[in-house]
Amino acid sequence: MTPGKSALPAYHSPPATNSTGSNVPGSVHDGVPSTASPTLEIPTPVSLAAAHQFVTLIKENPCFIILATVFRAVRKRWLIALTGASLLTALAIFTIWYFMPPSKFTARALLQFDLIPSGVAESPHQQYYLANLTSFQKTQAALIRSRTVLQAALAKAELRNLELLQRQADPLAFLETQIHADFGISPEIMRVTMSGQEGQALQTIVHAVVQAYLAEVAHKEHAQLRSELERIKDLIARYDEKIRAKQTRLRELEQAAGSGQVQTLEIFLRGYLEQLDRSRRELAAQAHTLRQLQAELKALQPKLTLAKMVLGSSENVSWYLKLAIPCIFEYLVPSAQVELRLCEEPQFAEKKRELQRLEAELDAACALLSPNLSKERRAALLKTKHEAIYEARVQLEELARRLRPMVRRQLIQEVALATEQRVRELRDKHVQLTGLVAHLQEEVEHLERLIASLKRSHLDLQWLKEEIEADQQVAKRLAARKDQLEILCESPTRVRLFEDAVILPAYDNKQRWLYITIAIAGALTFWMAGLVAWECRTQPIYGPEVLAGKVSAPVLASLPHTEQFLCLRSEASDPNKPLPLAFSRFVESVDALRTLLIHLLQHEYSQVIMVSSAVQGEGKTSLSCHLAASLARASRRTLLVDTDLRRPRAHKLLATVQDPGLSEVLHAQLDWRQAIQSEIIPHLDFLPAGASVHTGVRLLSQDYFLKLLETWRNDYDFIILDSSPVLLVADPLSIVQGVDAVILSTMYKVSTLPRTQIAYQRLVAVGARVLGIVVNGISPRQYDYYYGAYHYYYNSHSPNPTALQLSGRA
Repeated sequence: MTPGKSALPAYHSPPATNSTGSNVPGSVHDGVPSTASPTLEIPTPVSLAAAHQFVTLIKENPCFIILATVFRAVRKRWLIALTGASLLTALAIFTIWYFMPPSKFTARALLQFDLIPSGVAESPHQQYYLANLTSFQKTQAALIRSRTVLQAALAKAELRNLELLQRQADPLAFLETQIHADFGISPEIMRVTMSGQEGQALQTIVHAVVQAYLAEVAHKEHAQLRSELERIKDLIARYDEKIRAKQTRLRELEQAAGSGQVQTLEIFLRGYLEQLDRSRRELAAQAHTLRQLQAELKALQPKLTLAKMVLGSSENVSWYLKLAIPCIFEYLVPSAQVELRLCEEPQFAEKKRELQRLEAELDAACALLSPNLSKERRAALLKTKHEAIYEARVQLEELARRLRPMVRRQLIQEVALATEQRVRELRDKHVQLTGLVAHLQEEVEHLERLIASLKRSHLDLQWLKEEIEADQQVAKRLAARKDQLEILCESPTRVRLFEDAVILPAYDNKQRWLYITIAIAGALTFWMAGLVAWECRTQPIYGPEVLAGKVSAPVLASLPHTEQFLCLRSEASDPNKPLPLAFSRFVESVDALRTLLIHLLQHEYSQVIMVSSAVQGEGKTSLSCHLAASLARASRRTLLVDTDLRRPRAHKLLATVQDPGLSEVLHAQLDWRQAIQSEIIPHLDFLPAGASVHTGVRLLSQDYFLKLLETWRNDYDFIILDSSPVLLVADPLSIVQGVDAVILSTMYKVSTLPRTQIAYQRLVAVGARVLGIVVNGISPRQYDYYYGAYHYYYNSHSPNPTALQLSGRA
């Protein structure tokens, strides 16, 4: 049977078994249905086929798919759906009611504006007015609702005794909120409106506000234009005076610089800069030569002093200098040079030639002797030759010893004469170069001062010309603005009354309720779409049916949620007291899973089962521990291994210690038998994770751990591995090659379908055999929905198991 293609259907109905794994009435043992099940009426094949066809047609309908998704999203999140729908409905009603308050009349007046003033119609400023049209419209709408205009309107006689305004605590604030202005009809026409129930009063207020706007804004615009015209004329006069003063200063600078052309000054400046560069390069070269002469003179002076001291009288020489005489000789005249000069002496050369002649005669005599002569006879015959050579070498060495001091003194005299002559030459050159460097420095300083003066003159001229040009440009713009203002002052106003205030009928309440209904429907549709999108994105697992057809692996079991946990290592305080119904349901469901696993693996040599999950918090550790305990209760020799070295939890559920454990075994710190915690319950041994060390995690993927699994296969019937989550770390994927089967654990309302699918695909990709999926934490109501009939039978015919029975000691 290959992974993901089990012939068994999704396993939803757990059988009831007793504490030893035997059948109880109405249960399933090793996959074989019991004959004690209740009798059901079997429908005919024709009716079954027709019903199946009808259901298939309905499910393939797109409307049914959408409605089913909405129903599932609302059913799973009914509280969020109800709360959100209520809030959105209230918000829609409030919004429509606020923005469409009850009113019966609207007073309206129309003002017409010229988009482009009459004096600018044919000028380049036309594009400026068109580009700033929106800003102009917003400004005029704000001005008509400004406090200045509204106060002028309230000061009119027709508004003083108006009853509508007298009822308001602050009439000015009331008008600010009720008066509206917009350009909705046309870009050239501004609409001024006010809505309410008193039509005549509204018409009076709008008329007064429009007249106040024309008096305070439109007519005052001409006065502002005239004031701006006078200010522009004054600016033009000041700019003309400033330009004349700068032109006079420019002529003075040109006369001082000797040339009024900026190009001529730039040519002079460029020539001086080139000359300064040449002078600086020559100064740097001469200074470098001077430093070299000084360094050479400084190095030759000690050598000359030592030579004179050696050649002079030795009576005035200190005792410590006498000790350094050999070193001084070697410094002044190296031994190699003395030996070369010694070889050139006639007496030494003659003695050396004589020695070479004797050695040649010895070699010739050796060649003439018979090779059969003994060494003693050969030595006796050549004794005279050897003695003559020895005597010649002794005489040569004696002659060299006598001649060497004379030769060294001659060489030192030559060195002293050459050094003294070189020092005189260097001193003469030093005096010449010192004068030349001083002259070049003066020339460089003079050129620098001259260039700085030319630069200042050049910058002043250029800056002054640029300022004159900028002032002239400003003067031109001011002149153009003056001409424009003169035209505007002679033209009529830009705004005029197009239509005086009139009363218009407002909308009725039917339109309001229509808008409210549309807003509520849109809000609810948007909220339902959000819920459906949330459901399609997250797809949490709310039961075994979510996994059916979506994951190739079958659902092996659905374990109920329970708040009470039984310590698997020790008995309860009262071993014979029945356990709570919730926990007994959980234990019986685990036993049913154990029976199914034994049935699936009974024809295969499969012992190592790894329990993993997609992410943390999906109940894999609880499932591993209880499954191992269930196998032990069925008299199967079982080993539970906590391979989650990053976050071990199995030792807490078993109420035992964490180390020593698997980490120490992988590091070869102790034998695995020493780390085993035997007989947690009968037939169950436990190997904890040990100390959490990052190197232990890497050792899980090596061959040593696989060898441990092979060893454990010989000692145990089943090995249950509590591994790390598949999607978080690579640990479970690295140990899959040593595992016979994998069980994927999921958690009710916590796990999601996409994560479960990815975890299953990763396990299958590395060659793992996934037996199936277990859904943990099913809510009591959901669990009763799936297994209500079974537990009704179980509660009626079988007492709840005791803690002593669950521990395997009953």
